[in-house]
Amino acid sequence: MQRKRSTAAPAGLTAPRRGPRPAPAPAPDHRYYATVKDRNGGKRAALSEARKILRQACHILAELGDDALAPAA
Repeated sequence: MQRKRSTAAPAGLTAPRRGPRPAPAPAPDHRYYATVKDRNGGKRAALSEARKILRQACHILAELGDDALAPAA
């Protein structure tokens, strides 16, 4: 006796695609990454982007002050 497979599947996996999907929006700093990559290569561009994100995070945490380290309520 052969078992039947379940016909129930998540809707996202069975829904037909309707036309081409629009391209996702580029990352906010992709232009910066691309210019650094053209000048110095992909690995250096990734490190530059990481430093830029870290710098932004430090400024945000500095603005928050001690509230940034307080436990969530």
